Amino acid sequence: MLSDRHKRFLIVDQGVVPTIFNFLLNGLICWALFRTAESVSLWGESSVGVDLLVTAFVLPFLTTLIVSAIVLRELRAGKLPPLLSDQLPLSGWFKRSSFVRGLLLGICGVVLSSLLSRLFGRLTLVKLNPLLYLLLSYSKRSGQVC
Repeated sequence: MLSDRHKRFLIVDQGVVPTIFNFLLNGLICWALFRTAESVSLWGESSVGVDLLVTAFVLPFLTTLIVSAIVLRELRAGKLPPLLSDQLPLSGWFKRSSFVRGLLLGICGVVLSSLLSRLFGRLTLVKLNPLLYLLLSYSKRSGQVC
């Protein structure tokens, strides 16, 4: 069981606040890029497919590096107590370097995004309403946490 401080750190500090910021930032970017478009192509000229794949790798990779550094800084400063041994995951995942964890999560993001874009293609959902693109992009990005 996590302490109240750990729960707040995970849910509020690293969950709710970044999610709100990410949603607003993605909304602004989507609006700036596609405000005049009636639809957005998934692949081809002026499409979002490549953006989705690049983001699917870069976001979990950079998030892992940044959040790992933040957690380490918080631990060293005494602002976040270390987990007790019975709170650590049974796998050795946390023992891997931030770089390796980020790399593996980035690869998983690309695989999942590739599967999602194939599904869109099968559903003939190759042109998206800009609002739908924003929501899909946001849900994909906000779901990628380390």
